[in-house]
Amino acid sequence: MLDEIIFDWKYIFVFTLIISVLSFLLFIFRKKKDYQRYLELNFGRKKWREKLEQNKKQKLFNKALENTTPKWTIEFIQGIDFKVFIDLIFNYFKAVGFIAKTSSITNNLGIFFLYEPENNLPFALVGCRSLGCDIVSLDTVKYFYDLSKTYNLDNLILITTGSFSDESYSFVKGFEYFHLVPVQRFISLLSELPIKKQTHLFVSVIFAQK
Repeated sequence: MLDEIIFDWKYIFVFTLIISVLSFLLFIFRKKKDYQRYLELNFGRKKWREKLEQNKKQKLFNKALENTTPKWTIEFIQGIDFKVFIDLIFNYFKAVGFIAKTSSITNNLGIFFLYEPENNLPFALVGCRSLGCDIVSLDTVKYFYDLSKTYNLDNLILITTGSFSDESYSFVKGFEYFHLVPVQRFISLLSELPIKKQTHLFVSVIFAQK
């Protein structure tokens, strides 16, 4: 009789142990599933919020396009951040039909390259100088000139939010494809674009500044 009771207890212990292990594994599995669901739910919400915010910004941008008249002034150009100034010039050349490409070597200098769309060949090196109303010196102009020769480009365009020294203009006088573009000339170039392209560039600057 005692042996039967002991056997029964062993059986119950083993059975209970098995149930406990299975329950624990089920608990772990449920927790893992709950955690995965938590991640999916939260990341899904994050993506949804980002998409919602993106759509909201796009609607505001589109509304601004409909209700904005571009006003290119020296004060406006000189008031934008350097990175935004680079992007404005970059997008201007795209708007007039060039393929504009940045270079990891020259990004921090505000330099990029233009390519002719019909043959994708390098056309010019563009240098951006955000100097307020300062005058770009001859040394700076010569630096960009030497840089253009390093990349074997005969075409060089320098654009500034200020102006260039008289010595700089004298230096480039003998080079047919070396263009110095002070802020007033850049404003004229922007104003020559179709109004739709002008407005898109102008609103892009405003939104980038926010």
